[in-house]
Amino acid sequence: MEEYYEGFDADSEAYLWLDGNGHGKNGAPYRMKDVLADMEAAEGMVCKLLEAVRGLAD
Repeated sequence: MEEYYEGFDADSEAYLWLDGNGHGKNGAPYRMKDVLADMEAAEGMVCKLLEAVRGLAD
């Protein structure tokens, strides 16, 4: 999980949800900045999950 978090790139992930014109597709928000904000939020959630898993080891 740590490797996944360390390798998570919000910009690259957002790109996967954009169409050829830079707008959201497949249910993603229409505006590019909103898609990026979602991916940045997802990165934060992965970080929190990683911290929780680490806490189980203590």
